[in-house]
Amino acid sequence: MNFIKKSLFFTLSLCILFLGACSNSNPNTSDSISVTDKELTINFCFGDRSGTYTGTLLNGSPNGQGTFTSSNESGDSWTYEGNWLNGHFQGQGTTTWSNGNKHIGEYSNDYMHGIGTYYENDTIIYQGEFCNGEFIGDDSVNEATSSTNSTTKPSSEVTSSTESSSFDDNTILDNLDIQEYTWDSKYKYYVSLIITSASDYAGAFDIDMIFYDSDNNPIGSKKSKCDIVEKDIPMLITISNEEKYDHYDYEITPVKSYYKPIVSKLSSSINETEKKLIVSITNNSDNIAKFVECTVLFFKDNKPIGYDYCYCIDSDDSIKPNDTQIGEISKLTDYDSYLLFIDSMTE
Repeated sequence: MNFIKKSLFFTLSLCILFLGACSNSNPNTSDSISVTDKELTINFCFGDRSGTYTGTLLNGSPNGQGTFTSSNESGDSWTYEGNWLNGHFQGQGTTTWSNGNKHIGEYSNDYMHGIGTYYENDTIIYQGEFCNGEFIGDDSVNEATSSTNSTTKPSSEVTSSTESSSFDDNTILDNLDIQEYTWDSKYKYYVSLIITSASDYAGAFDIDMIFYDSDNNPIGSKKSKCDIVEKDIPMLITISNEEKYDHYDYEITPVKSYYKPIVSKLSSSINETEKKLIVSITNNSDNIAKFVECTVLFFKDNKPIGYDYCYCIDSDDSIKPNDTQIGEISKLTDYDSYLLFIDSMTE
């Protein structure tokens, strides 16, 4: 992959709304905190597991990017690293077991669901589509019965050997418009990328970013993921480093996704109160919009100064067709404009 470095700036007016975003940790919501090696018992769909968690917690549950290490009922240890939603594996992730087995791929409600690759000691055993923890990509291949009782249930990007000729990385990357912003808060130093695709590619992106000091020594390495991208719908990626950096490089890798885009079928409105932005999202499609996340990036003098996010979802973590769900964003006190990004997907 080619490294992409740009310096693009644009003028923002008050309350310009854009659709499309990716999961981010949140530095401005009091209920969202970062923890390291915190002991947790998590109620997974396959049963309760106790272990240690490093990452972001929202209202006490893993949310966003995080790493959890635990054991299954037979005592074998495993580690999941990837995306979480309300205490469950959701989106891109990797699980590694103590016996050397690994699964890289897409999750839904704690199970391998979507495109994934399963390894035994670096040898690919299954590669293709999983459904609720079972491999369904080829009738000649046995079921992948791994759950966190015996293994864990994740799912992943597809390597280039399984991609069709129409899935051309260079064409996808050449059709990206990327606007970059650097900013900082009291404790962290950020890079925000607003990415818009002009191609018909509907898939996911992996972003690898390295931060450097003035002597060109690496001082940070961070990864981020976007589960789905849709043509002409801007996405927001915000990556932070704990130490002040001099410059950075990043690589964007397109990967196929089990999910399909739906953001263009969603409509939004915002009602401002003294301390909040009340976000309403309506699903105008015939499909279920899953995991609808709204992120607001706040600006002062055309420079980001912070962001906040919320989920606009029902009890099933979705918005049904013709339904509307509402969430709230905490306002910053000293901004003059903001952008709204919406992230969602369908099956």
